[in-house]
Amino acid sequence: MASVELEGLELRYPNGVQAVRGLSLAVADGEFLVLLGPSGCGKSTLLRLVAGLEAPDAGEIRIGGERVNERPPQRRDVAMVFQNYALYPHMTVRANLAFPLRMRRLPRAQIARRVQDTARALGLEALLDRRPGELSGGQRQRVAMGRALVREPAVFLMDEPLSNLDARLRLQVRGEIAELQRRLGVTTLYVTHDQVEAMSLGQRVAVLRAGTIQQLGAPERLYERPANLFVAAFLGTPPMNVFRVALEGAGSAPVLRLGAARVPVPALAAAPAYAGLRPEAFRLAARYPELPAVEVRAAVVERLGPEQVVWFDAPAAAVDPLAAADTPAPRMAARLPPAPALAPGESLDLAFEPAAVHWFDAGGRALARPGT
Repeated sequence: MASVELEGLELRYPNGVQAVRGLSLAVADGEFLVLLGPSGCGKSTLLRLVAGLEAPDAGEIRIGGERVNERPPQRRDVAMVFQNYALYPHMTVRANLAFPLRMRRLPRAQIARRVQDTARALGLEALLDRRPGELSGGQRQRVAMGRALVREPAVFLMDEPLSNLDARLRLQVRGEIAELQRRLGVTTLYVTHDQVEAMSLGQRVAVLRAGTIQQLGAPERLYERPANLFVAAFLGTPPMNVFRVALEGAGSAPVLRLGAARVPVPALAAAPAYAGLRPEAFRLAARYPELPAVEVRAAVVERLGPEQVVWFDAPAAAVDPLAAADTPAPRMAARLPPAPALAPGESLDLAFEPAAVHWFDAGGRALARPGT
């Protein structure tokens, strides 16, 4: 096992695309860190830089405290799992697991021991004599993981390994990955665009956009205290409702107007330009008469068993931060209990805690409340 340190990494592709921009990141020995972001944000490129499959234009990569920029992939002591399983179809599971060890010319007894230990750890013992074509998608993914783990690498790199699995298998294999990493303690960098994977697997999560880290921290911290509009909107299903701030009042007591609701604006470091509310911040106003409330009309109702998600026309100038701060977002969402069941076209009053409002400046940066 080893730490991973990236310092000032830059990478521009020949077509002019800047894939990584001055990125620095430290991953502790034994840590499970998730790189999260949309397609094209640079997360897979970052993994390839660590693996040695790409060379940075500038910056330094250190594994276990040693600079590895000039080392080829086979001398970096890392193992990588891709979203496609990349198994040899003509080989058995046993032979697939043994292949990287045979390439390193390890003794037969040592190869057999490592293959058996890895198969036991991943629940593959009964499948050792089968070929990939005889396995399910989840089993093939475990074999691909095993072929990386059998090498006993210092660093484990996973590039969207669950994207080819159906929803049920993703849930199962995700749990297996988390349990295996906790048991083995291998330093792991895991790439995904799926926020559920990121929030459930990562000890820390780095949210990337356009080759830069927008925020790095524990999953719950990123969700509860997003650093900017992009992180706020990217984390959450449905995403945070974001709208432009229209203030009333003057002097030291400005008030936010959201439909008929009026919310006092707390003392902030700068004037807010945007405000955000998570869908789960809304309540049915009849049960919370003491809270500010806004009247809306349900446009779409998604009944999801333990909850219902109500989409409604925005009562203020809503925006879509994932596109651009000024791109209109015509609808907002509220996550509510399943009863009473609501119907499209129905009017309802939604209340919310003023303390649940997130505030952002004109540049999209979060404005911390006093005492937070």
